[in-house]
Amino acid sequence: MALTTTELLTDIKLLGNIPDTTDTSSVNYDANILSVASRILILRLVPAILSIQEDYYTTTSETTIVAGQARYRLPSRAISGSLRDVRIRRGTEERSLAMVPQERRRDSSAGEVIGFYLEGDEVVLYQTPSKGGDTLILSYFRSPNRLALVSDCDTVSVIHDDYIETTGALSGDLTKDFIRAEAPHSFVATATTVDFGAASTGATPPTSLSVGDYVAPVGTSPVVQAPDIAWYILSGFTTAAVLRALGSADYAAHEDAAKADLANWLQTLTPRVQGELPPILPPM
Repeated sequence: MALTTTELLTDIKLLGNIPDTTDTSSVNYDANILSVASRILILRLVPAILSIQEDYYTTTSETTIVAGQARYRLPSRAISGSLRDVRIRRGTEERSLAMVPQERRRDSSAGEVIGFYLEGDEVVLYQTPSKGGDTLILSYFRSPNRLALVSDCDTVSVIHDDYIETTGALSGDLTKDFIRAEAPHSFVATATTVDFGAASTGATPPTSLSVGDYVAPVGTSPVVQAPDIAWYILSGFTTAAVLRALGSADYAAHEDAAKADLANWLQTLTPRVQGELPPILPPM
């Protein structure tokens, strides 16, 4: 069973002996606890996970290159607007492009693409492609969604050819994020419009969607989008943060324990493939 934000809230309150409240302005109000947890996830856990350079959160975006068009938008959910790699695919062959520094950009005419550079929120191909049809592949680290109450989300119960049914009361033509039920709860689809009723308007469900997957408002998730043990570490850090905000001196012990747990856990994440053997190269 997936550990949802419902279980996360229960664990945080249990660890810190934190009381329930209906005061929406209090830090221990459920929605506010999840806001604190989201902040810790994005600002503390995700950078720690990325620091081990094992390609967690890595995904790709593909765009067909248009002749005469050099500029292409960065994926909107790329963490810090950063890229892992830029590649071009022609037929079955792919090649990685080198980043061209400003000092070496001497030719603005159209031609064969030999590299790229970043300008604001755009990838600029260098040179401007003289031919279209190739595929631009942007590899990037996609940010996990902020945490939401389970009651604000839904679960897929039945998948039809042209619409889905859920356990909640969703209906009509709605744009949502779709998140896998299994850890690490990666995205099935983002900002995707799907019909939630028999009166279909032609918006077909994502091809990889499964029964049990989550449906959430765009940018949110009822589960922690991280490797499974991160759930427990996030609980520890959030407990400390809530206790500190409530003025309890007990926060320090929880903070120290969470730091130790994070350090120990990061050691188990790298190398990600522990049985990898060195390649056997042909004789020279």
